[in-house]
Amino acid sequence: VLLFQAGDAPFMYHICQKTAKKFHLPIVVFNTENYVLKRFMYSSIKRQTFWHWILKKRLSIAYKKLDRQACHFIYATEYLKNEHSKIYHCSSDVIYGSTDMPFLKEIPHENFVVSYIGNLGVGRHEPLIDVAQILLEISPNARLKIFGKFTSENIKDEVCAFPSVEYGGVIPYEQVSLEMQKSDLLLHCENKDRLQNLMGAFSTKIADSIASGIPFLVYADRRFPFVQYLEENRAAFIAENPSELKEIICRCMEDDSFRKKNIETAYVLSKTNHNAKKNSDKMIQMLINAVE
Repeated sequence: VLLFQAGDAPFMYHICQKTAKKFHLPIVVFNTENYVLKRFMYSSIKRQTFWHWILKKRLSIAYKKLDRQACHFIYATEYLKNEHSKIYHCSSDVIYGSTDMPFLKEIPHENFVVSYIGNLGVGRHEPLIDVAQILLEISPNARLKIFGKFTSENIKDEVCAFPSVEYGGVIPYEQVSLEMQKSDLLLHCENKDRLQNLMGAFSTKIADSIASGIPFLVYADRRFPFVQYLEENRAAFIAENPSELKEIICRCMEDDSFRKKNIETAYVLSKTNHNAKKNSDKMIQMLINAVE
């Protein structure tokens, strides 16, 4: 079986299709993006240009041909599956991002700690500044710990200028669970101005966060499908503006039972949709079905 990761390069689709025909292989497509559905494929594109239009047209044709030739599509979220199914009709299924993160036990620590661990690109420094400012307003001892790599020194200096911020740089994966255990809240955030470009996104750290047993806070616009997914399944605290964010953090500081209220439902969701072993077995069965 030929397993193809759908991306933004039409020539890769052509290689996949030619290879499958030459060796008489069934094609299974795995898709974590919605490039073919976007009006503008990249955040840097502000208006339709000739070359962008050509690329979009070529990608659309390539995807349509692959839809006719492939035997199965696998999408990374229910949202991606539903949106593509409005146009493309090949049989499809969903496998969410997986994790083997164990259920962690909190380690006693000083102060109230909100930890952000992960990618610091795509404008995430702006919501992080909101969090840092609000923590400073609430308590001089509250801390926002940030682990990851900033896209520039200027952005790093802008975020780290707040006394509430502790920047730990890039840490090895083995240290991630330790930092999570020393946190009162795990944080994920998205820049609302990137909504259209990141509509189909589902961060890899979401699966780890909801499985960890550490309370999870998401600061992002509710129009993001992943936010709706987490809120519907009661897997995280959701705040989409500074006032909501401040209210949630204050209540978490004051009431430990409130802070931990989503842990059980988040863990159930992780076992249902994000368990690595379960998703691996599901993937294997789909490949076997394709061969048969």
